Amino acid sequence: MAYLLIFDLKGRESANRRQVNRCLNREARMIQQSVWEFKNLRLLMRAAELVLNAGGRVLAFVKSDQILLSQRDINHKFTELVGKTCLT
Repeated sequence: MAYLLIFDLKGRESANRRQVNRCLNREARMIQQSVWEFKNLRLLMRAAELVLNAGGRVLAFVKSDQILLSQRDINHKFTELVGKTCLT
């Protein structure tokens, strides 16, 4: 299963940005600028934490053929994967 991470990292602190970029280049595949594909959910969560700690914003979701239209659908899919609901 594949997971996508979309993030926005603003700020001028280059050390945090460098740390995030190193992690992403090592663990994921870039699809587009600020859009990365992960094969491992744990690695995606680690990268998301780095972005959040650097003051960025994160959106992560499951790469799927299905279109998830509501927050309820997203929570259900997330619960199937990790056994707990995501934050709303």
